[in-house]
Amino acid sequence: EKHAEADVVRWIVDELLAGKSLAAVRDDLNRRRVPAPGAGHRRTRRAKGQADDGSRWGKTSVKKLAIRPANIGLRIYHRGRPDEALIPAAWPKIVDPDKHDRVVALLTDPGRTIERPGSRQHLLTWGVGECGVCGAHLRVAMRGNSRHGRKQQLYVCEAKACVGRNLAAVDRYVEHQMVALMRRPDVADLLSGSSAKAAEALTRVTTLRARLTQAANDYADGHIEAAQLRIITTRLKPQLQQAEAEAKAYRPSPHLELVMATVGDLAERRWGALDLNQRRAVMQAFGVRVVVLPAQRRGPGFDPASVRFVPRSADVAVAAPVPN
Repeated sequence: EKHAEADVVRWIVDELLAGKSLAAVRDDLNRRRVPAPGAGHRRTRRAKGQADDGSRWGKTSVKKLAIRPANIGLRIYHRGRPDEALIPAAWPKIVDPDKHDRVVALLTDPGRTIERPGSRQHLLTWGVGECGVCGAHLRVAMRGNSRHGRKQQLYVCEAKACVGRNLAAVDRYVEHQMVALMRRPDVADLLSGSSAKAAEALTRVTTLRARLTQAANDYADGHIEAAQLRIITTRLKPQLQQAEAEAKAYRPSPHLELVMATVGDLAERRWGALDLNQRRAVMQAFGVRVVVLPAQRRGPGFDPASVRFVPRSADVAVAAPVPN
């Protein structure tokens, strides 16, 4: 049974790193009737959609299970106290530590908080696209055509409706640019991040965590006093936070395996096989922003000058022909 539970945890982590959303993973688990944490224990208060016996998964339960330190053989010592620390546990690791770090980074990224109801239904919502006038996020709206009496879907500025562009035309343009980017021969270098700096920061993280763990063990064994432990913790925690922030800034995308499986000569076919969340994960791995500007010309047809496709740095600029 424990082995089966470990398999579920590893599957959840792999699915999230493959670009699946929390909701998609939750729905898959419930569809397959995989027992949720706490199943069989009747609850006096239940979450929305949760069965009385806790048998159904929620997005929160998926997230908590994916990021818990226990997955990499750690437990929390003195939770909520000034000397709180992660220390080795008696059980083995069930998730690769690198995968654990990436899924924690993915699910605790503050940028995820901009998600709104319905925002996952389109390529450039959920913060991927932005207004070129005021910088606000984009939403999708139906707008009528006075000449032909038809309505069409537009990406519009969420804040002030500064801009509006045909959704289908913008998506075609962005997808064409993405495929061109994914076909570049130097694509691996574009995705590698600052590996040396990330490795240096992670080494400091490991060293500082080990020192904090050693201090906690020394206190537990009676080798140092509580006051000494507080001094050590107070001095080392800011250094650990700084090292963790640097490691986060320099690390490659948490979806690196997904992206590397889509690049190359078959990029167009592989892009077409991705679902919406996976496409956005690939875009975010390249640090792509899509800026929608006011139209530079009047009349029918798509104006490519009104959309800026901006990868993470100028070195990754794409000059793909505009699709018909």
